Amino acid sequence: MTIRLTFLLLLVAGTIPAPFAGSPALAQGPALAPEKVAPETISTAGGEAFPALDPLDGSLWFSTHDDDWARHALVRAAADGASWVAPETLSFSGVYNDRAPRLSPDGKRLVFSSSRPLPGESVEDDWNLWVAERDPDGSWSDPVPLPAPISTDASEYHASMARDGLLWFASNRPGGAGRSDLHVARPEGSAWSVAPLGGALATELSEPDVYLDPDGRFAIVVITDREDGLGGDDLYVTVPGNGAWSRPESLGAPVNSAEYEYGPFVTPDGEWLWFTSHRDGSGDLYRIPTSSIPALRDLARRP
Repeated sequence: MTIRLTFLLLLVAGTIPAPFAGSPALAQGPALAPEKVAPETISTAGGEAFPALDPLDGSLWFSTHDDDWARHALVRAAADGASWVAPETLSFSGVYNDRAPRLSPDGKRLVFSSSRPLPGESVEDDWNLWVAERDPDGSWSDPVPLPAPISTDASEYHASMARDGLLWFASNRPGGAGRSDLHVARPEGSAWSVAPLGGALATELSEPDVYLDPDGRFAIVVITDREDGLGGDDLYVTVPGNGAWSRPESLGAPVNSAEYEYGPFVTPDGEWLWFTSHRDGSGDLYRIPTSSIPALRDLARRP
């Protein structure tokens, strides 16, 4: 997705349907292949990307897109026992390009990427991060853009939230090391401070997407066309230590493939990695036990 993705941009407790919380039909082993999630209902002939499970009710959130990676919309599929109901477009999506719904670890906030006009504007321009709050009755407030210095005249997209309020996101703002770089936003009262993550997480390539463990124990970074990659975007894991993050280590095959992999998400229990892959079309949702991924199995396990 060197061109498509970079250019276009350029527990809290919960209940997860039985076949997606763990499946006895799947052997736990290093040769285990990723499983396409709910063919026809969730992973269809269209494009699906950026999965996230709601920590409060176990519903599945993701975004859909056309074959040419246009007309993005946010959708939600409710849990129905051992399966999912057909996904529905969110009430505040479906008009503008919206993608990558990411829930806070407590399930009370939803951050997503959108090219919708900012307040006071009338046309779509760059991508920005928008946030909606969950009301006590389970409904959602109207989304509002995150303020400067998170929002800029450049594009900001694909955020991931930690339990302590840190927000990681990607941006193509000037001064970066590559086509897209990772940044961290820290809440400071009612304001934010923003800085590039830098170090081993800043390269001349593109880091267009990220999943941050809620407790900051590790992060899964999407990197485009790295020399040890298998093709396009691949998933890598990095850990903190001595004041810096380690050089990302590839999750390897069969998670990564010759096609594009992005949109990583680890379930609150640490048992499953969900992600997007184009290995069988224009984008589908896949999952694989973290226990079958050598680079991730010990990191993802919850204490």
